[in-house]
Amino acid sequence: MSKESTLNIIDLEYGMKQRINDELKTLPEEYTALIIVNSKNYEKVIYAFMEILVSDLKLFGTYITTNWPFRKIMQKFLKRGIEADNLFFIDCVTKEVDKDGGTGVKVFSSENVNEINVVLDKAIKSKKKGGEFIFLDSVSTLLVYNDEKTVQKFVHSLLGRVYKWKTKGIVITVETKSNKEVIENLSLFFDRIIRIME
Repeated sequence: MSKESTLNIIDLEYGMKQRINDELKTLPEEYTALIIVNSKNYEKVIYAFMEILVSDLKLFGTYITTNWPFRKIMQKFLKRGIEADNLFFIDCVTKEVDKDGGTGVKVFSSENVNEINVVLDKAIKSKKKGGEFIFLDSVSTLLVYNDEKTVQKFVHSLLGRVYKWKTKGIVITVETKSNKEVIENLSLFFDRIIRIME
């Protein structure tokens, strides 16, 4: 089987979740996947993955958000019927710390990827089975705040943790003209590359 798959989806509202689910079923229990999307379908791809992993499969996961504050993600998920109770958020956008810690939120900056690794280790260690998936919502945002080498090192380190903890690692990126070469280099680290185009 080829390392790269392209999912051409004509009807984003109807077909995306089913096509992604079919693709995930071809993967082993533990895997790493780089999901390359365009900006038009970015949000819909995230919703489809969360519906599959969290709502349908009832998996616990660590969600690293570099694009939206976790409270906004929670609101968006609730509107779509996605329960986020079994997600631990590492929020790289929000400036204030959630004092009650009930949702397991930690706040860091997209500018310091080393901090993300430290919190990720704590999040995974604190849960039974080490968490069932790690989801990074935007490599492209990390590239805005960090140089290419730093992001590559971070992604490599993140995937090392995925393998160490025997879990699933899903990384989303929006491909642009300016980051195309970086994405191509990053793709070497992953078990599967899935392009979702409309």
